[in-house]
Amino acid sequence: IDNILFENVRMKDIKVPLVVNALYFCDPDGHSAWVQSRAHEAVDETTPRIGSIRFEHVKATGCQGCVAYVLGLPEQPMEELAIRDSTFDFAEDAAGMNQPAMAEGVDPVRKRGLILKYAQRVELTGIRISGMEGPMLDLQEVQEIIQE
Repeated sequence: IDNILFENVRMKDIKVPLVVNALYFCDPDGHSAWVQSRAHEAVDETTPRIGSIRFEHVKATGCQGCVAYVLGLPEQPMEELAIRDSTFDFAEDAAGMNQPAMAEGVDPVRKRGLILKYAQRVELTGIRISGMEGPMLDLQEVQEIIQE
């Protein structure tokens, strides 16, 4: 997938507003080790590719788990993620821990910022978050991050 734009999106009472997941486990073989592996595998014509995804002018209220959960592939990281001019407000009474993505080995979260794993370039411009607990960014193998 490439060149995807979500703009002027409104969400209310949602657990995790923004999710990009290359290890989605709902296919018949989705729980197989070769699908869920976090090892750097060889890249070939069957390797999924996530190019550019942009979120602009998103307003999410009543968030529960985290603002964003991005899980690319170790061997083929998501190429570009941009989140621009967006507001995320956590519910004061956010209930319990929430599973942020449908993939094996993903820890439940509550009132967290952006969890980004296996991405090349991330641009965060004009983001406002209220009610978050802990750091805004939790990064793993993110090559470049631009914050304004």
